[in-house]
Amino acid sequence: MWKTVVPAAAVLAAEAVVLMQTIALWCIGQVTLTQSFVETLLYVKQFHFALASLSVLPFILLYALCPIGSGSGWLCGIVGLSATIILLFLREIHSLFVAKNISNLHWILYLCTIEIAPVAFAVLMLVKHS
Repeated sequence: MWKTVVPAAAVLAAEAVVLMQTIALWCIGQVTLTQSFVETLLYVKQFHFALASLSVLPFILLYALCPIGSGSGWLCGIVGLSATIILLFLREIHSLFVAKNISNLHWILYLCTIEIAPVAFAVLMLVKHS
């Protein structure tokens, strides 16, 4: 039973994080009257999610086909590629904030409230309830 419940809970947690981030960004755009900037942020997020999905998924499938106890090379490749895509995302978001003359403090606040906090909350809930 746990083999079906845990992946379903992980997918629901990921969907909840994305929904929470999108709603928070939409509310911020409405309050600050910067809806075009928020739409650009959402587009960048969607682009990098698609990039991560298309580039990491083949490695995940190859790792899943490995016998139990092996496949550490594929796992290192997955982590390395994911880290690279995350760094590219952070660089592009930072350059977007700089292009709009928004301070680094606001960029750090954006990262903490929109990107890091929902993910940390979802991981905490998954760890606590599993």
